[in-house]
Amino acid sequence: MSHQANFPETSTRPGESLLDSVHCSGLALLLCGIIILGSSLTAATDGFDGWTITWSLISALCLLAGAAVILIEHQHARTDGSVHSMQK
Repeated sequence: MSHQANFPETSTRPGESLLDSVHCSGLALLLCGIIILGSSLTAATDGFDGWTITWSLISALCLLAGAAVILIEHQHARTDGSVHSMQK
């Protein structure tokens, strides 16, 4: 099945929208948040209270921002009816 550049496409199967490159920034922020959360837990077990608070705040910020970006892009794709129109 070939797609043309301006062909509108909607996601018909569960998880299909995650395969689209539109969500890359949100997924990258979520991944960074999880990795930083691991750093925060490591700092907490080693007794570095200052680093624990810093990494926890940065992790929470990345996780919230990543979720917000994905939700906004998903909402935009649903109202627009076209996932590929956002990549122009």
